[in-house]
Amino acid sequence: MIIVGKIRKKIHFIDDLIVFISLYRHSFLWNSLWLGLGETVAKLCMFYITVAVVRYLQPADYGQLSVAVVLTNMIVVLLDFGMTQIIIRDLSRQRQKASIYLSQVMSLKIILGCIYFVILLFVPDHLVGRPWVLILLMLGFMNWVQDLSGACISWFMAEERMEKVLYVQLIHYGGMMLAAAATIYFDLGLTTLISGYIIAALLGFYSAIVMIFREGIPIRLIFVPRMIKYLFEQSLPLFGVVLINAIYINADTIMIREYQNINNVAYYQAAYKLLFVLQGLTLLHTALFPKLSILVKNSQKLQTNQLNWIVALFTMIVLVPIAILANVYAPEILLLLYGDKMLPAVEALQFLIWVGVIYFIKIYVMNLFIANGQQKPLFYIALAALVLNLILDAYFLNHYSFAVAAAVLLFTETFMLVTLVVLRYMQTRKFVDIRSNRLPYMY
Repeated sequence: MIIVGKIRKKIHFIDDLIVFISLYRHSFLWNSLWLGLGETVAKLCMFYITVAVVRYLQPADYGQLSVAVVLTNMIVVLLDFGMTQIIIRDLSRQRQKASIYLSQVMSLKIILGCIYFVILLFVPDHLVGRPWVLILLMLGFMNWVQDLSGACISWFMAEERMEKVLYVQLIHYGGMMLAAAATIYFDLGLTTLISGYIIAALLGFYSAIVMIFREGIPIRLIFVPRMIKYLFEQSLPLFGVVLINAIYINADTIMIREYQNINNVAYYQAAYKLLFVLQGLTLLHTALFPKLSILVKNSQKLQTNQLNWIVALFTMIVLVPIAILANVYAPEILLLLYGDKMLPAVEALQFLIWVGVIYFIKIYVMNLFIANGQQKPLFYIALAALVLNLILDAYFLNHYSFAVAAAVLLFTETFMLVTLVVLRYMQTRKFVDIRSNRLPYMY
C-alpha cells in the first residue's frame, strides 16, 4: 500500500483517470460489456467459420473464394459512403431526429445498392473466373443486407443501447455459424454455404428493424434534398477514407493473385483472418465514440486527454504482451487451427499480429479527428498510405514471397499512425490550424 501510494503521488494523473472512469462508467463498463459480448459472439462465430471453411476447402478453392470476398469488400464501401460514423456522431447529439434521419439514410442506401450491383457485373473475369460470378453476386447481396442492418446498429450505438447490437449479432452470426456447420456436415457445397449466410443476414436485419419500430421510430422511403446534401457533404471525406482503406487492406490479396499464385492467396488470407481477432478490440473505441463526440463538442479537453491515456496504457499493458506471445507461438497457432497445409503462412502472421496493435491505436486517433469534424486530413493521409502500399507491394511481390505484403502493411500502418499523431500534436499546440467542418442541425 505504501508503494502504491508513492506511485500515485508521482504519477498524479492516475487519480484523475480513476475519477474519469467512475464518472463515465456507463460508457466504459456497460457499453463495452454489451459490445464486448456482441463482438465476442461475432469473432467466435467467424473464427469457427474461417477454420471450418479453410479445412473444408482445398487451398486453391479457398484462395479463389478469398479473391471474391476481397473484391466485394473493396466495392461495398459504396453502400456505406462513410455514413456510419456520421450517423453515430449526429444522432448522439440530436436524438429527436432519429426517424427522419434513418429514413433518409435507408432510402439512400437502397439507391446505392443498385449502383453497387451494376459495378459488380463489370468485375474482370480473370480475377474470379466465370464459374465464380454467381458466388460474387451472392456475396454482394449479403453485403448489401449487412449494410442496411449496420445503419440500424449505428442508431443503437448513438443511443448507447449496446445490448440491442448484441441481439442483432447473436441472430446474424449465430445463423452464419449454423449455416457453415450444416453445409460442411452434409457436404452441401459453397453455393449452399453462401445462401445460408444471406438468410442469416436477412434475419439480423429484420430483428434490427423490429427493435427500431418498437422504439416508436418509423422508417419510410423519403428524399429530403437539404438532408441529402448535408449527408453527402459530411460523409464524402469519410467515404474517400473508407474507399481508400478498402482498397488498401484488400489490394495486397489482389496483387498476390496477380504477381504470384492462388495458393499464396490462400496462405496470406489464412494468416490475415487471425488479424481480425486483434481488430475486434476496436469495439472499445466504438463503445466510447458517442461519449467522445460529446466531450469534444463541449470542449472538455481534460477528459479527452484522460481518455487518450487510457487507450495508451491499455495498448502497452495488454496488447503488446499478447502480440509478443502470439509471435513466439505463431507456428503452433497455425498448426492447431488449420493443420499443416497452412504452415507457409507463419511469417506473414508474425507481421500481421503487429499490424493489429498499430491498427488499434490508429482507429482511436482517427476517431478524435472525426469527433472534431476533421475528416479531410484523414483522406489525404489514407491516400498517401495507399499509394505507398501499392508501390512497395508491386516491387517486392515481384521479387520475394507473399509474406512481404504483410511487412509492407505493417510499415504503411505505422506511417499512418505516426503522421496522425504528429498532426494531432501540432494541432493541439497551435502549430497548425485545421478548421472544423460546420455541424448544422439536421433538417
